[in-house]
Amino acid sequence: MKTVRKGISIILVICMLISTFAFICASADTGRVTVNVRADAPKAGLKANYSIEVDTEYYVPGLSGMPFITGMTDAGFYCEEFGKVPTMEEFIDYMSDKRVEGVPEAAKYYKAYYSALKQAMTGGIAWIEYDEKDIEKLFELAPEYKDIDRAGLIDMLLSCSDECGVEEYAEIDFASSARYMQPGDKFKEGKSYACRVYASYNIEKEADALKDAINALMPYCRKKSEIDNKLKTASEDEITALNGELEQLKTQYDKELRDYEAVRDTFEELRQKTQLSDTIPVITVNGEKTEEQTSGGGYGYFYDFGKAEKATVIDLIIEFFENIVNFFKNLFNF
Repeated sequence: MKTVRKGISIILVICMLISTFAFICASADTGRVTVNVRADAPKAGLKANYSIEVDTEYYVPGLSGMPFITGMTDAGFYCEEFGKVPTMEEFIDYMSDKRVEGVPEAAKYYKAYYSALKQAMTGGIAWIEYDEKDIEKLFELAPEYKDIDRAGLIDMLLSCSDECGVEEYAEIDFASSARYMQPGDKFKEGKSYACRVYASYNIEKEADALKDAINALMPYCRKKSEIDNKLKTASEDEITALNGELEQLKTQYDKELRDYEAVRDTFEELRQKTQLSDTIPVITVNGEKTEEQTSGGGYGYFYDFGKAEKATVIDLIIEFFENIVNFFKNLFNF
């Protein structure tokens, strides 16, 4: 349980670091690779696209190796909390639940936030809908906010929004219509749109190897947990016997334990490398540089498209046929 408590503490810290849609890294620009993200501009009446493309094979959309890239590589933690290595979506849901437990009054906000984060972590992009008039109103109420960068202003609109805002977090008496968009939502005429984007160094192969090593240890972790629980209330004689069982268990799973430690060490070296400034890309969206945010040691990538364009007839026809193709893809996958 000590391992689990430690793991949960680390998770809560991770939640704070990821709260700017960021992963831990250094802030220097020297040597950083520019990775261009191709994303469709918002067009009123069309559905938001939650996948991006990157122009290099060394980087992938979203966050490769999540949750391991955050430093959570302890097999005992995954056994206790999940019974397996979770998918990225399951891990983000777990973080969301822990955050809500810590700040229950902000449940609606964090549920919306982590749902959007899930899209960014997997497909590479999360969409934010806002109204330019809300920013004008904000400036009227607090002219000093004109000095805040665009990403900071959008964050403020979200924290003060009618749909997912938190009154206790609002710095002024103000409510906006800003919201995180969800899959299936369409862009609206007259509304403006910004996005958070992710592209990360491709470590999927190494992450899969670590996942396999941890999953192979699940039987060992379950039995060890049972013995550890018995040791808490055991007599001296029972302790001796239980310690003997632990030694036998280690012998039985010696190969799996050694494989796990070897893969874990290799992955940790890679993780440290991918957090160096020269492996954290400078993100551009359709060739234009994003606005970078730093907070709590994290990096975030923000791009503002502004008001949605009006969809043409050709756009609507293309979307119609794309929906048909996606329907049959999903049908055959099912």
